[in-house]
Amino acid sequence: CICYGELSNPLLLRTYGFTVPLAEEPVWSCTFEERDLVGLCYEGGPAGPELAADFAALPNLHLDSGMVSQTLAAALEVCAAGGGAPGRLLRELCQRRRDLLEGDSRLAPPLLA
Repeated sequence: CICYGELSNPLLLRTYGFTVPLAEEPVWSCTFEERDLVGLCYEGGPAGPELAADFAALPNLHLDSGMVSQTLAAALEVCAAGGGAPGRLLRELCQRRRDLLEGDSRLAPPLLA
């Protein structure tokens, strides 16, 4: 028996070239790029414009439902050290992604399942 560990379908696909049925997916993940974090530094977001360069220096932010990733910890630390609101940062980041996905009609069937 081959074991690939507890990986989400996006990571299985990117790393090994296959996925498992949704009901068998052991964890879920979501990746955010630099521009997603930097975008939260403006328009009254949870982190001020002064943190934009610090966020831009971070690698892509990876959320994993099974653990706190190193990239998430780093982003929250940068936010807190710069006087931002880490909890609000994570909440708004996830809400923006959710709004984006819910607004895509091609994803309606899987999201309703």
